[in-house]
Amino acid sequence: MNRIEKLDKILNSLLFLDKMRLNNEFVSKKIDMFFLDKAQNLEMLDWEMKSIQNELIEDSLIEIIEQELHITQKGKKFITNKGGYNKKRLRLDQKDLLIELNIENSKRGESKFHISIIVIIISLLSLILAFIAFIKN
Repeated sequence: MNRIEKLDKILNSLLFLDKMRLNNEFVSKKIDMFFLDKAQNLEMLDWEMKSIQNELIEDSLIEIIEQELHITQKGKKFITNKGGYNKKRLRLDQKDLLIELNIENSKRGESKFHISIIVIIISLLSLILAFIAFIKN
């Protein structure tokens, strides 16, 4: 499982736990990265848990309240409305593809421009040669 999938699973888990809390359902476990790792079978190493937790906190998607992880409003919107990190990656991939296509298109346009210039020069040379031939006769 890649990092993006892990980030989205963690956010989805925290969203589900938030829903349970809002419904006044009892959550018996301490919700931290170790719990989420085991519950979602993410198989993360200690350094990876810390890194992912820091990334989610820095992005303001989760927060730590009384030593437990909670999803923020921004995190809820990010995972539900924007599709999470996977959709974000897809949007970036599409943006990169569009940039590549635009570059290729501009290169084609540039080569077409050069060909047009060459055609104009050849036409002018033909015209000049025809004019010179006309004058000689």
